[in-house]
Amino acid sequence: MIMRNLCAHFLVLVGYLFFAMFFFSSCTGLKTLKEGDILHNSTTIVLDSAEVMNKKGKLTTDLYYLSRPTPNRKILFFMRPNLAFYHFANKSKKEKGFRAWLKKRFGEPPALYDTTKLNISTIKMEKYLKDHGYFGSKVSYESQLKRDSTLADVTYHIQSNGQYTVREVEYLSSQKEIDTITYGVKSKSALKVGEPYQLSNIVEERSRLTYDIRNRGYYDFNKNYIFFEVDSTLGDLNSKIRVNIAEPSDSTQHHDYLYNDIFVFPNYSLDKIIPPSENDTMLYRYFTFINPVGNIQPKPIDKNTLLKKGVLFSQKSHDFTINRLMSLGIFKFINIKYEPFVDSLTGQHYLDSYLYLTPSIWRTLGMDFELSHKNGVGDFLGISGKFSYTNKNNFGGAERLELSLTGGLETQLQGSGDLISIIDLNPALDLTFPWFITPFNIKRPSQYYIPYTRLNVNYNLQKRVNFYDYNSANISFGYKWQDSPNTWHEINPIVLSLVDLSNTQPAFDSLLLANPRLRTSFEDIVIMGLNYTHTYSNSNYKNSGNLMYHRITGDISGNLFRLLAGWLNSNGTKPYELLNVPVTQYARLDGDFRFFKNFSSGSVLATRFIGGIGIPYSNSEVLPYIKQFFIGGTNSIRAYRFRTLGPGSYVNTDESSVNQVGFFDQAGDIKLEMNLEYRFDLYSFFEGAFFVDAGNIWLLDYDPNRPGGWIKESNPDNPSEGQLKFGKILDEIAIGAGFGLRADFDFFLIRFDFATPIKSPFLPQGERWRFKDIRPLSGQWRKENLRLNLAIGYPF
Repeated sequence: MIMRNLCAHFLVLVGYLFFAMFFFSSCTGLKTLKEGDILHNSTTIVLDSAEVMNKKGKLTTDLYYLSRPTPNRKILFFMRPNLAFYHFANKSKKEKGFRAWLKKRFGEPPALYDTTKLNISTIKMEKYLKDHGYFGSKVSYESQLKRDSTLADVTYHIQSNGQYTVREVEYLSSQKEIDTITYGVKSKSALKVGEPYQLSNIVEERSRLTYDIRNRGYYDFNKNYIFFEVDSTLGDLNSKIRVNIAEPSDSTQHHDYLYNDIFVFPNYSLDKIIPPSENDTMLYRYFTFINPVGNIQPKPIDKNTLLKKGVLFSQKSHDFTINRLMSLGIFKFINIKYEPFVDSLTGQHYLDSYLYLTPSIWRTLGMDFELSHKNGVGDFLGISGKFSYTNKNNFGGAERLELSLTGGLETQLQGSGDLISIIDLNPALDLTFPWFITPFNIKRPSQYYIPYTRLNVNYNLQKRVNFYDYNSANISFGYKWQDSPNTWHEINPIVLSLVDLSNTQPAFDSLLLANPRLRTSFEDIVIMGLNYTHTYSNSNYKNSGNLMYHRITGDISGNLFRLLAGWLNSNGTKPYELLNVPVTQYARLDGDFRFFKNFSSGSVLATRFIGGIGIPYSNSEVLPYIKQFFIGGTNSIRAYRFRTLGPGSYVNTDESSVNQVGFFDQAGDIKLEMNLEYRFDLYSFFEGAFFVDAGNIWLLDYDPNRPGGWIKESNPDNPSEGQLKFGKILDEIAIGAGFGLRADFDFFLIRFDFATPIKSPFLPQGERWRFKDIRPLSGQWRKENLRLNLAIGYPF
């Protein structure tokens, strides 16, 4: 009932907003113009030489965005709501208040027709065309006045002979050592023979070449020594690029430099400079620490500084030294300066290095609160809070200690029952060391990234009122490292969990009694194993390019204990136990794969595939309940409630059971899920989305208490025998679709997703596709099938 009221209020609010927008938009903006003013109505780009131009759509779009002025945004072809907001708010001269906020947030001043801006636009367009290889191109414009000369439509005409191609690239230098470097890194050049000429490639090549030369010890080299000559007279739209590397004006050649002495100021202050004295100096390996007071040990600085005495200067070592020291979290500012000098005897060039490190605040107290909503059976609204203490330099070596206490409550919005449905309590200790702690020496995965050792100890109490108390004590010890800018690894060779079910209530006891498999999955167990996670992400899709992301996790438990227990127990009695509690044995693998395609309009096509399988064996017959798979809800298949879909075609037909404890048996050993979502801007900070979700979960073994849940197709004569058929899996894929409205406030995003089932695997054969049942104008249909998902952030 509460969710229904929230939905109704939300729709009314949206209605009022659109009515207000329509009211203000009814004004076309023309009446507010001063006498003689002309509104720039539209801009059109025409490629008069389209047959010789490449990527015409992108070219037209880029040229359009270079044109000025930009026409006021319109809806329904002629209404200008932003201009209407501007004039409405501009009547007030106050700098604060509602109208001032409206003007700043939504207002848009009139885009007046201005020939000066049009002429500047033609110059910018011609430069853009030249920068993209369209040498000699010409841009002109024509204007057409309409509606009593108050509106102007502008058309730009683009004339070109075509885009030039790079036929040859030549590197020229008078110094043999520089020639050797450029030849060695030529394969990485941004200038590719046979590709179209692009000024951006020349700029990129200049930066790349500067970086590569500085990485070979040439500290005093900079990009001003590199200049380019482009010869476009070769004919047939071909060009030749010469890359010239000049010598310094005060020297006959560039020089390579070696690192010499390294001085570290670990307590440097930007406000107060403390002059060093002899007593304030400490030697550590080849470092000299100046004013080494405070609780900062030399070890983390030594381990994360890539500058080594007697080694060639490297720009990469310089950059990664700053990155690694900043990643420690104990410094607020880091600056590295160099003093070059020449050995008078050998003529070798050296650098004395000075590391100025300004400490940050190490100890912090944190307090976070979160409001959540889960579309579970009956709908749940929850509030949780986290209190934490963090020390980023606990033992003086940049060890990070976090003590936290997380607690939460959930209440059921629909149905009858107690006010509080779920109580969660989770104290935790997390200790991270910025190096590997191992009983033997291992090779560092990458010298450019910090490896971490992590110890985590936590306890979790989950109390489901009228059901049970679930206690879990967990210890994990492992390592996390990065071997490239896009790839992360995490392995926990020690994972120990003690799970205890207590205080079970009659309703839950009756369910366990009727379902032996479910009873087994809720038994007290010990999880003793290891896990590994591989993560890849190439970029933030909102800022640069298309995003590819995947996260794969492998989890095994009980193998070592099973081996030792089997060897020690001559009777071979199973299950083998630790402290009179069975040690679960299973293997679990799951993956999350995502791809985001960005379009020039700012819209995004987001896709996700999730797959997982868990296999119990030897000492276990069933996966622990906390390791089983679930599907549905606000971040999954949004047309179905959380944990109410599957396994397979199984459905709990006992209405009273569904309302009370039915979601406990909606779990499986195998999971497949696919999501497709098209996201686009609507208006101001409002975004829209269309989406399709599909997937299901299945059981690996036959369960008579959940008919249809087995991934195999049962033999009608003997249901416990079956055959794996792809057609059955495909037929039991649930599908949901819908649209979403999101409000993006930069620091957080509120999401309203409306979804409806398209295909329901629990319906009888021949009735699973539900297109014919869709009746959006029917209140009864909307009540039963249109589901509102309220959440914070994107679903993926």
